[in-house]
Amino acid sequence: MLTGDNKETAQKIASALNIPEFRAELKPEDKAEIVKEYQKKAGVLFIGDGVNDSPALATATIGFCDWSRNFRLLSVPLMSS
Repeated sequence: MLTGDNKETAQKIASALNIPEFRAELKPEDKAEIVKEYQKKAGVLFIGDGVNDSPALATATIGFCDWSRNFRLLSVPLMSS
């Protein structure tokens, strides 16, 4: 999980959703750079909820954004060959 939220908030969200790794207090360009690093290993699906996610959404292999601010969690199975 990549977020601009503070570490305390990120920890609470990650724990509640059983997300084992997170990075907090990131700027939009930080998220895009991290996506680029992950892309060296595999395709990247990035799910965002706002304008601050635009650089990472544009960089990802697949970007999904709910601009309505009524964000819903999605379960998306990713398969590799």
